[in-house]
Amino acid sequence: MKTVTDFYNKTATGWSDEFLKDKKQSEILKKFYECFSHGGTSRPRILDLGSGAGYDAKILSNLGANVVGVDISEKLVGIAQENVPECRFFVGDIQDSMTRLGKFDGVVCLATIIHIDIQNMKKTLKNMADVLKKGGLLILSSCDGIGKNA
Repeated sequence: MKTVTDFYNKTATGWSDEFLKDKKQSEILKKFYECFSHGGTSRPRILDLGSGAGYDAKILSNLGANVVGVDISEKLVGIAQENVPECRFFVGDIQDSMTRLGKFDGVVCLATIIHIDIQNMKKTLKNMADVLKKGGLLILSSCDGIGKNA
């Protein structure tokens, strides 16, 4: 994953600015968050995988969620922590276990899965399942094409 890390470290500022323009994504996250209120969870704990500059974390936090973000780019994690100080962000690879972060009511993984080689997909999805509480929710999206990977 080194090439992915290098790519996002070099383009961190551009990516953070780009995601702030995407209003469609905020509607998706709002609907995801509303699923927890229907389930009786008042302040869901959500893991944002591929958190980038913290855009999704900020939206979810503003709605009332307790958000932890993980991204492979040290620069993006720094930008996210600066932009969204009410959330916690960590440098990490979604292909690695995240159980050290505890259990979550929900996991958000938007436009990140494209960077995972097919032979690592099962392990990566298991990592997500391992941190979800029983009955937890996962929102996963991908865009067309193949992402940059090692």
